Amino acid sequence: MKDSLLLPVIFLVLLIVCSVLLGVGYLMYQWDVQYVPSTPPNLHWAVAAAPAALRTIFVPAALAAFFLVIMRVARRPGVPFFSLLFSLAMLFAGLHYGLIAVNRLEALQAGSVNRSYNPILAGRFNLLGGGIVYPQKVDGDALGPTLVVSPQAKLAFSVQQSGRYDQSGSKLIFGAGKLTLPVRPPNPNLSPVLAPRGFLSGFVSDIMALSAFLERWNRESRVNFAIALGGVVLFSVGAIGFAWVTRWPLLNVFLVAVCFRLLFWLFTLFTNTVATDAFALVVPARYMPLAPSIGLGALGAIFLLWDIAFIRPPVRE
Repeated sequence: MKDSLLLPVIFLVLLIVCSVLLGVGYLMYQWDVQYVPSTPPNLHWAVAAAPAALRTIFVPAALAAFFLVIMRVARRPGVPFFSLLFSLAMLFAGLHYGLIAVNRLEALQAGSVNRSYNPILAGRFNLLGGGIVYPQKVDGDALGPTLVVSPQAKLAFSVQQSGRYDQSGSKLIFGAGKLTLPVRPPNPNLSPVLAPRGFLSGFVSDIMALSAFLERWNRESRVNFAIALGGVVLFSVGAIGFAWVTRWPLLNVFLVAVCFRLLFWLFTLFTNTVATDAFALVVPARYMPLAPSIGLGALGAIFLLWDIAFIRPPVRE
């Protein structure tokens, strides 16, 4: 019973660890995307980008933490019924309250002042994607008198009296839009390493689609958000039975990993036109936007019933 009671604590610790690791990795990727040769990432940039990074990686971090919890349950199952029950409760609560918390943190940061990050530094030459700029003064996103060297301009060398940094377009704008310089060229060092490719690219795409789906309902409706989470949680907890399905631990780990990949793949499958038409035959119209999660929940419920009825964890000697 002690092993079952410890699961929520272990999950919380693993969730924090996975969030930190994935968050740091995502910030590195963001620096790759927002690369400026003359401006290395600093604490100001990291603090400004951290809430959005945490929101982006929270769902995969929670599911990664739960995958590791399943690995522990495979070795130390405790009381199987209570392990399943606690797993349901802790994963649902972790995703539900965690997503609400990170969204509030991001909203709080967005409402604060002086949180924008301007990579352009005053009193030095800044090498950019479209040339070189030397501003005398930088105040937030506003630039004072600036020496501009750009082959794209009519004058290769010019002094602009004022300008501003446009974060949304990642560019510098001078002279009421008459001169525009792209700030960020492609990163020649990190892009090949950090850009997801092949199987990993599809995996990341499916995870981001699921995260966006949950984010949408978190913003629009608490009830629908709970339903959307419920399907993901049921399917994830149903995967626990595969940790005990054979005598070979490594094969069981592989089967659990396949279940989690199946979770993301099925979600993407359930959002296509053919699946939507099939769901329309059995799902009320008002719940059709939640059809992918309802489908996952139905499969997860079948997995759970199968786990309870037929799967027995190995007896520890």
